[in-house]
Amino acid sequence: MKHVEMPNDFDFGDLEDLDIQYFDQVSIGDTTQDVGAVLLIFEALLWRLKKAMPHITEAYITSDNAICYQSGQWLFGMHLVASKNGICLISFVHTETQDRKGLIDAHFAMLMRLIWEYVNSGYDCSTEQQLVAALRSSGLLTNTAVELIFHDHSKLEEFFKQNKAVIEVCNSAGRYNEVLFFNDYMEVYAYSGCS
Repeated sequence: MKHVEMPNDFDFGDLEDLDIQYFDQVSIGDTTQDVGAVLLIFEALLWRLKKAMPHITEAYITSDNAICYQSGQWLFGMHLVASKNGICLISFVHTETQDRKGLIDAHFAMLMRLIWEYVNSGYDCSTEQQLVAALRSSGLLTNTAVELIFHDHSKLEEFFKQNKAVIEVCNSAGRYNEVLFFNDYMEVYAYSGCS
């Protein structure tokens, strides 16, 4: 069940020795950050990751505190999507707000600088395609894959309906900070934030 169409024109080169690799995905015609959109982006990320680094078999996932990461749809969907892409999830950590202190914030600051340089050079940056062109234009993002993706939400609603019972069990986890995945179960933890 493929939900995402992606170009095959990006050359990742030899990524095995990189400590950090960013996969920046620009969605065509979709500006939502609901659980469906995030799940489809996650699917695209894992598909691209397996293509670039086929030796990867396990993953630790970290997200910010967006509400879409707290749903049973996300919890079940991310586990299933990872499995279908040959990746065993070890843990998922849902951090509290980073207040612009994390690595991803520094990465986004670099992206914004590149976009402004592109626009100040006289180029238009008002469409998704132009945004990708802006981010690829400088060649400065050596550890970053920038690509345009299209989401097909039509299959998601059917997927959620077919798995309603399991998703309801996952919803019972409530608000959590960490999930550990095992072969046939998961452990969910919520931390007090006192320490």
